[in-house]
Amino acid sequence: MKKTAICAAAAAVIIAAAVFIAITAAERAAVTAGGQMSGNMRFSPVQGRYLKTDGGDMIVCGDAPYVMINETGDSGVFDGLKSGDLIEVTYEYALETYPAKMPVLSLTLIERGGIDDIPENVLESLSSLGWHQAK
Repeated sequence: MKKTAICAAAAAVIIAAAVFIAITAAERAAVTAGGQMSGNMRFSPVQGRYLKTDGGDMIVCGDAPYVMINETGDSGVFDGLKSGDLIEVTYEYALETYPAKMPVLSLTLIERGGIDDIPENVLESLSSLGWHQAK
């Protein structure tokens, strides 16, 4: 692993720990139980490009990749999606790791796309950390 990738991963862990410590015990309990967080930490639907990797299903919003954790109740929610498809997901919070993790409550396909719709710098960054596009 490259020295810069190790430094980036270490920085992400430190940031995630600081954010986790900053929220209250009640908010941590709500996150653990899948509940909503209070105040401005509540999120609504967001659109991004789907990316299938060998490590899981992702949504790329701008230059930010998120690993999607399926909380929809539909085990086939990602079936039929191809890398680059424009999707909209609803989620309550995101764990600030790199790549970030996001429990997804719903997912809607907006339009079909292709791998060229995902920024090259995101693919390179993920690849340097061992995340590769699934074939």
